[in-house]
Amino acid sequence: MEMALEKILSIRQEGIVFDYCSVFQSLFESVKNFEDMSEVYAIYLFIDGLEPRIREVFITWHQYSYHKVGERLYFFSLENRC
Repeated sequence: MEMALEKILSIRQEGIVFDYCSVFQSLFESVKNFEDMSEVYAIYLFIDGLEPRIREVFITWHQYSYHKVGERLYFFSLENRC
């Protein structure tokens, strides 16, 4: 168990994103029930482990999608107040 936690804290993308994602997901499944690891922290670790060039693209996309979802939720909540 501790080994999976150590690996998820230090994993870095060395090949294609698909392979990195598969390994990360497997490690996360191993530790999420035994450690108090939130999905937000797991996302941070995942992004941090990406190659720098891919990380920048992902951060840009993630921020854009996060803000768009937030805007939609905000407007939805305003519409449902009446």
